[in-house]
Amino acid sequence: MMRIFTLNSILILFLLSSCSTLKRGESTGVPLVIDTSAGVQIYDLTMTYKDVEFAGLLLLRSGMQERNRFVLTSHFGMTVFDIETSGNGYKTHYVIPAMNRKRVLYLLWSDFSILMRPDFFKNIKYTYGDEGKLKSLVRKGSITKTEMSFIRYVDGFPNVLEINHPFLKLNIKLKKTENADGVI
Repeated sequence: MMRIFTLNSILILFLLSSCSTLKRGESTGVPLVIDTSAGVQIYDLTMTYKDVEFAGLLLLRSGMQERNRFVLTSHFGMTVFDIETSGNGYKTHYVIPAMNRKRVLYLLWSDFSILMRPDFFKNIKYTYGDEGKLKSLVRKGSITKTEMSFIRYVDGFPNVLEINHPFLKLNIKLKKTENADGVI
């Protein structure tokens, strides 16, 4: 009798735990890689697509209600894109014509969403380093497979973030700008 009760309890526990799903907006306790409490943060960005390299500044403004704004400018001040992300989509304020493609914008939205909250999607595997800090993550996907790595932690957040899309031959490297007050 006790054995049947134990077996039934384990079976019920297994069924309940296997049926749970993670919805967007729920947190799994994965540590953040970008300080979302600060106003505006500035990153040096280097984007390499196949053999073409572009460098500029990425300005990130963390907002209320999971709204964040990403503005990429060249070092000369020309705006490449200005995208506002939210939990369920994005809004483009400006995009240069060469990047104004639905798939390109979706890729940027998904990358930025993962940066703001590493547990944004369900199909992500994490690697942790010393002291429980996130070292890397991999989001599976066919052509949009995403690999991110985080190094040189300062004050609990990485100073260097690298996003790699191996099948697309696209690499994005972000380095936190030193001595930036974040005032625009």
